[in-house]
Amino acid sequence: MIEFLAAFVVLGIVVFIHELGHFVVARRCGVRVEVFSVGFGPRLCGLKRGDTDYRLSAIPWGGYVKLDGEQYEDGAVPDAHTFFAKPIGQRIAVFAAGAICNFILAYAIYALIFQLGYQEAVWPTTIGTVSDSSPARAAGLVPGDRVVAVDGQAIPDWQEMVLRIASNPGGTARLTVQRDSTTADIPVTIPEDVEEFPAIVGIWPRFPAMVGAVTDSFPAALAGLRRGDRILAIGDTPVASWQEMQQAIAANGRHAVTVLAARDGETLAVQLRPRYNAEYKAVLIGVSLWSEEKFKRYPFPANLWQAARKTADVTKMTVVGIYKLVTLQLNFKAMGGPIMIVTVAAGLAGIGWVEVALFVALISISLGIINLCPFPPTDG
Repeated sequence: MIEFLAAFVVLGIVVFIHELGHFVVARRCGVRVEVFSVGFGPRLCGLKRGDTDYRLSAIPWGGYVKLDGEQYEDGAVPDAHTFFAKPIGQRIAVFAAGAICNFILAYAIYALIFQLGYQEAVWPTTIGTVSDSSPARAAGLVPGDRVVAVDGQAIPDWQEMVLRIASNPGGTARLTVQRDSTTADIPVTIPEDVEEFPAIVGIWPRFPAMVGAVTDSFPAALAGLRRGDRILAIGDTPVASWQEMQQAIAANGRHAVTVLAARDGETLAVQLRPRYNAEYKAVLIGVSLWSEEKFKRYPFPANLWQAARKTADVTKMTVVGIYKLVTLQLNFKAMGGPIMIVTVAAGLAGIGWVEVALFVALISISLGIINLCPFPPTDG
């Protein structure tokens, strides 16, 4: 039930703002609005004010605004308050208003979050993995290298490093790297299409072998492991990083194993049996990455600029994703619909309001972009 309610809230907010945009601009242009509906299908409840029936409908996956004269009929003589009686500029404004309001909603959410502040995961700048046939591998980067600067500018964390590198697609980034007791500048070629490299140039951070979230009913939870536990060994194999821990678990397979962990200055040993996951085709114990968190806040008016930047970045990412779906560069399984929204919204509802708000912003931008496509059935 909570899954349905969480998804209904997410979709309800996004759809209401979208349809409100159509409604307000239509009314400002003098168009008669017959129905304002959140949801499709049979009318559940509502009220009628003036010419408009404001209703909540049975199927919550969308909504619509019905305009008088929206469907043009040959030979019909529309009166001054019908949609097709209006100049083409006003008709375009009415159609575009929904999408524009979705972008405004996302921008407002980002501005509010940046103003109030939020906790952000901090990843270390030590390289844990270098992908084969990647620009990083060609440049000579190796696991264990710690990146301390990009193009001469110091970087505090992995996220900042990624932003610096990704801001110059097709160029070259000069990474200042500490390796053992030496420091060197290593030039790395940046792909023109940075979306082709989820790790930008083919590198991933070196995560400590520490437990983040623990999944209920999985081996780690059943064995008593907790967030913040540092894994010291899997069986007879000592581990110092997340990558080493993954390799040790994979090598052990589905056999029962003793896990050595450190907690509050003490060492404990627990028995568990990794579980095979068909989706990932791997054995798992049910723990996620651990990361430090820092509080970030952008006071007014800096939050407004950061919100605009975030909205633009998410819009670009979404447009690229849609383009790759249309051109078959991405599998259509990557698309998500109502079921995905239910699943994600329910999961985020258990984490916090910031995560839910960010998801609302993402869905709002996606809806805005899709509704700007010249296909009337996509509206709502």
